[in-house]
Amino acid sequence: MTTHRKIAILLHEKDRDPGANGYFIWALSKVWREQGHTVEVVKGVRNRIDADVVIPHMDATVVPPEYVEFLQKFPCVVNRGASDISKRVISQNLLARGDAYDGPVIVKTNLNCGGGPDINFSGTKVFFSARSKKFWPAWLSFNRRKSSSDWEKVNCMRCEDYQVFPSLKEVPAAVFSNPWLVVERFLPEHENGIYYLRIYKFFGNQAYCARLGSPHPIVKLRNITSREEVPIPEEVVAVRRSLSMDYGKLDFVMREGRAIVFVVNRTPGRVSPPERMRAKAVQLAPGIESLF
Repeated sequence: MTTHRKIAILLHEKDRDPGANGYFIWALSKVWREQGHTVEVVKGVRNRIDADVVIPHMDATVVPPEYVEFLQKFPCVVNRGASDISKRVISQNLLARGDAYDGPVIVKTNLNCGGGPDINFSGTKVFFSARSKKFWPAWLSFNRRKSSSDWEKVNCMRCEDYQVFPSLKEVPAAVFSNPWLVVERFLPEHENGIYYLRIYKFFGNQAYCARLGSPHPIVKLRNITSREEVPIPEEVVAVRRSLSMDYGKLDFVMREGRAIVFVVNRTPGRVSPPERMRAKAVQLAPGIESLF
């Protein structure tokens, strides 16, 4: 007999119209409701929650302390132990200015998704990289948008604008003194002119892995030209376990037979097309039972 669960999805109090943002959690929620589970969406920590499991769903690299404290009240919390997934915490490829490394490097934000969601929640003034050709989505307030060619000020970048330098010595000195930025080894998976990114998506004991191809070195949803299902490397599963994650997505590449994780995401976005998102939600939704 199937046990019907009470599932609470906890959002940041500043989240605007979250159901319209295309997150994968809403596809999962639809499947759970169809299966007879109750799904409640709660904003902020001032509201009472009565649930069998709480899923924090704040599109923030670092979960705010008041939310971490609030979640201590509940016995079953998804991703309880993964409150900080910044690159300085998860990356094994960070470089300092004086390191002995002569390969190409890439400058990124320490925070996920170019820093935008975290900065928006915090109310910090946004300084875009001057390389950005487009504005961020409307949820970034217009009166806080600035542009800077000064690497000391930049705290927000479009991921497509992450900059690759031929060597560490070519990186401007100001990048290393900017706490919002990091420098990593640039280690693409590249074959016959195509760059590949692998994604490992999971909920509880259900998971899948796909290899995405693009002619662009920064592989993103909007520039993908190929997709194939591939086996899940045990190395990547081990990274997930080390982070105590129940739900999310890890972005990685394979280099010389070794998996290299670049990004950890607790709030995966939409899958395209909608039929695939539905199929993947049906695949992962049963994983919630493994939490009990």
